[in-house]
Amino acid sequence: MKRLYFYMRIIAIAVSSAFGWAACQSVVFVNDLNGVDDDKESDNGNDTSETDNDQCAPTGTTPLVCENFELNPPTPSQLRNGDVALEQTNVFDGNASMRCETTAIESFGYISNRFEPISQGIIYFRVHIFIPEGTITGTTKVLNLTSTASSDLETSRGIDVNISSNRRVEIYQHGNQLRFQSAPDAVLENIWFCLQGSYTISETAGETSIWIDNKLAVSTTATIDSIINGGVSEFRTGIGWTEQGQNTAVFYFDNILVDTAPVLCAVPSNE
Repeated sequence: MKRLYFYMRIIAIAVSSAFGWAACQSVVFVNDLNGVDDDKESDNGNDTSETDNDQCAPTGTTPLVCENFELNPPTPSQLRNGDVALEQTNVFDGNASMRCETTAIESFGYISNRFEPISQGIIYFRVHIFIPEGTITGTTKVLNLTSTASSDLETSRGIDVNISSNRRVEIYQHGNQLRFQSAPDAVLENIWFCLQGSYTISETAGETSIWIDNKLAVSTTATIDSIINGGVSEFRTGIGWTEQGQNTAVFYFDNILVDTAPVLCAVPSNE
């Protein structure tokens, strides 16, 4: 009986420790809100991001969004004359990236990553992008910060980051419908580049800044109300919209990271 009691105590302690460990882990809601730990064995984490956080974010961090497409193919959120697919030939790092293609103007194909609403502070983001030579003929939205609670009102849709003709980077503010553009040739074709951004949430000093390969490309005026109704809770990446002569488009995306702490450009693991 004593030996049986001893073994029962060992099992009870192990189960209790396991539940205590799991309760201390942060949950990252990305791509869906199903709350399933899909990669626990690969990073010993307890996230729902459909990726291994250790592969696209520093070890021990719990970013809002972490996507590198190594474990699962991208799942498109919205498509119109477009396609979103796993790419295994043209990658920034690892064995996979996301390929987005559209075949008509005013088209889209992108993924949507959701997280708990944020109504104050600064949101930082990073995405590595590859644009084949000759692809840029008009304007293509490559990312959007918005809210899952947004209505169809322009004032609720947040900000877009576009790549426009002459390889400019453009920030479009839905709230006041203003556009801010970089100088020409801010981005390169036929090579992976890093697009970083910061989005300051404020009633009086809202501001968005974009860096390309660690160089400031464009920044908005820091005097606007940038609060999105319902809080910022969604990050869309891919081809979000094509216009102004962008009849077809092919873009590649990899190593997407969104956090409330500053994020750096990623470095390929073979460098």
